[in-house]
Amino acid sequence: MGSDGQDISAARHGRNSRLTRFAGGLRLCFRSAACWAALVMVFCVASSAFLIQNVLLDLEQHRSAIEDRVLWNIGQAEVELGALEAALADAQLYPRTGDLGRVRRAFDIFYSRIKIIEEGAAYKDLRESAEFDANLAAIRAFLDRNVAKIDGPDDQLQGALDSLHVDVNAIRSTVRQIVLHTVSLRTQFADSIRSTLVTTLIQLGALGALLIVVLVLSTLFVLRLSRSAELRAQRIGETKSRIEAILTRTSGAVITVSQDGIVTDFNRAAERMFGIAAADALDRHIADVAIDEDLKTAIRRVKQSAAGSDITLAANLSEQITQARRKDGRLFPVKASISVLKSEAGRMVLVWISDITERLQREQALKEALESALAGENTKARMLSLMSHEIRTPLNGLIGALQVLGETRLTDRQQKIIGTMQTSCDILMSHVNSVLDISRIDAKGIETTQEPFNVENVAREVYENQVHAAHLAGNTLVVENMIAGEPTYLGDARMIRQTLINLVSNAIKFTHGGVIHIRSTEGADGGFEIAVQDTGIGIAPENLARIFDDFVTIDGRYERSAGGTGLGLGLSRRLAEMMGGSLTVSSTLGKGSTFLLSLPGAARTSAPVAAPQGAEEATPPSRPLRILVAEDNLINLEILTELLVADGHHVTAARDGQEAVRLARREAFDMILMDISMPVMNGADATREIRGAPGPCSAVPIVAVTAYAQASEVEGFLAAGMTAALAKPISRARLRQLLAELTTDSAPAPGIAAIEEENLRDLIEALGIQRISKIASEIDTDLQALVSRMNNPNAAPAERNGLAQDAHKLAGAVAMLGAHRTRDTLVAIESSLKEGCAHDVAATLCRTLREDWRQTSEELDSVLAIAAALAADQNSAPDTIRKAT
Repeated sequence: MGSDGQDISAARHGRNSRLTRFAGGLRLCFRSAACWAALVMVFCVASSAFLIQNVLLDLEQHRSAIEDRVLWNIGQAEVELGALEAALADAQLYPRTGDLGRVRRAFDIFYSRIKIIEEGAAYKDLRESAEFDANLAAIRAFLDRNVAKIDGPDDQLQGALDSLHVDVNAIRSTVRQIVLHTVSLRTQFADSIRSTLVTTLIQLGALGALLIVVLVLSTLFVLRLSRSAELRAQRIGETKSRIEAILTRTSGAVITVSQDGIVTDFNRAAERMFGIAAADALDRHIADVAIDEDLKTAIRRVKQSAAGSDITLAANLSEQITQARRKDGRLFPVKASISVLKSEAGRMVLVWISDITERLQREQALKEALESALAGENTKARMLSLMSHEIRTPLNGLIGALQVLGETRLTDRQQKIIGTMQTSCDILMSHVNSVLDISRIDAKGIETTQEPFNVENVAREVYENQVHAAHLAGNTLVVENMIAGEPTYLGDARMIRQTLINLVSNAIKFTHGGVIHIRSTEGADGGFEIAVQDTGIGIAPENLARIFDDFVTIDGRYERSAGGTGLGLGLSRRLAEMMGGSLTVSSTLGKGSTFLLSLPGAARTSAPVAAPQGAEEATPPSRPLRILVAEDNLINLEILTELLVADGHHVTAARDGQEAVRLARREAFDMILMDISMPVMNGADATREIRGAPGPCSAVPIVAVTAYAQASEVEGFLAAGMTAALAKPISRARLRQLLAELTTDSAPAPGIAAIEEENLRDLIEALGIQRISKIASEIDTDLQALVSRMNNPNAAPAERNGLAQDAHKLAGAVAMLGAHRTRDTLVAIESSLKEGCAHDVAATLCRTLREDWRQTSEELDSVLAIAAALAADQNSAPDTIRKAT
């Protein structure tokens, strides 16, 4: 027994020793990278072999099952066809109903088998064979031919058994071919699968070996990484040192506070910024550090905030801190950023503070520079407005004086001099308008319109405007329209016309004795193009890039005769771009230039187009008007009065806005022409006064006659209550056109009756009815004689002076009767005769005089008849006559 126990104990000890040695070997293997790699490799190889074997077995079993099922179904089709044939034979030998059911059942089974072969996914590769697919189609045709017979009545099927049997015999070979073809294809397919499988397994083995190698290399790499850990730790330490150096040398103050409120970082910038030594801040509680109290409060609130809300709170507090206080109490502007850092030691608060004193000073300097630039732009705008007024005002007097002078008798030389002066005024006004237009475009003060217009009509208008200047330079101006159909579009005809006038005018300057074409063609996207082509001196290639710059003039052979400010082409390109188009140029030096205006996308339209602007002189209104002219400039007042009186109008003058208001409240006028810049009260304020109080002129048209022509200023005039604006200088045609637009020929001046009844009643009381009737008859005779003599176009100057005196006498006579409307017309006739008015003006005044006197006579006869009737019936006193009247 003792011996057995010792043996058992020795065996147990030996087993424990082997386990101990095995465990030690395992520990050694785990410590040795090579042993570990060998164990891993053995394990991977064994696992790969085991998996490959299982994959082969599974694939082979799976593939065999599929192939067996396919071959069985194909073979079964031939068996079922044989069953169908046997059923047919029995039905033919024993024609009973039950046998027909057997035929149908056999046919349906064969039909279903063929359907499985046609649609089954396992047979897809077989159907891709042309021979197999053709045989399958033949079988399908057999089934489609006979399915109706099978599904038909028994007697029909019984009658078709013979033909059906023939079809079955015919299709048997086809079914046999499918079976044989399937066996052949499956044999080939199985061989290819085996070959592919072997290749796949070889690749899998290679991949497994590669993975093993990669695993070994990865193990070695991990060991190498472990050896380099110390190096990385060293580099991390160096990086930390560099970060500390950066924080030390950065211009922003960096303060780090631990979860306990202890200051762990306080860099040199913080020392300089707050005037506190790092030794007095580090390792101390933030409450004991002499920094800004607002900053301390922000740090404390962030530390005490809950996790998750601390980030948002820190961002909000950062925006609230805009200044800090130094140790000596001085405040300075700051930009603060408070962040929350999370580490193993807990949350920490990082505060980054930048002194932005210099930045704010730079921003202030930039702001002042911007304000200075804006002030410069405003000064420029005011200067343009002032210069416009200061230039247009004397131009108005000069142009008006030239027009008045041109209507007098002049010699040919005098007419030529006046024409030259008029041309010079037009050129000067063109320069002024170009500067103002560019200013308005740059300030977005001009808007485009979309109205129907005819391209050819616009080109013709430009032709009429520039043909005289072209002929003076010895040029031929040609208009060509190459647009098919009616060249009607939607767009801004005014801008297009101005652009073309600038281009043609420029072409005339640099072309002498040549040809200038204005050619219209269809453009892309339904738009159009207008080319202005000349045969002038051309433009050098180096100048093409700057030809559209403002104030740029290109020297050439005609530089002494081709003047200009260099604004026309720049203005034209701006106008083209405002209309959504473009303006380009191509040129050959010495041969000419072509400027192409392209306006893409302008829609063709069939809408009616306004008639083209003509060059005919506007005609004055058919009746004289009572017009109040408010103007402080004596020259402009005199010229404007001359233009109006020459057309037969009665003019009342006011030298300032206050006087204009007083006259407008006292008398009735057909229109008021109001200057803007006047002493005592300006034109806009005077208009507000007239519109704001009831009076005879509260609703009459008030026109701003001004040299302030910018769009924003005109809008202000209209807002003040003015009806329209007339920019200086003023031409007779524009003045006549405005009067015609704002007045009607049939309506008399508001508040002016044909007869002033109070005055007539006094005359009846003083002179009696008979005397008044006689005076009226004498006035009628004299008026008819005056009209007859005025209608003589060949009257001598002396006779015209006599007519003026007669008109003056008659004006006094009718005024005694209270016929103020007729009196005003006679006063206008007198003024016109003295000024030597044209015959058409005299004829207009005569028609007005006849109409005024006709209405006056009718009212006079009515009043006299009523007075006579009352006197005869009641022998009433003048008071009674007054009441009846």
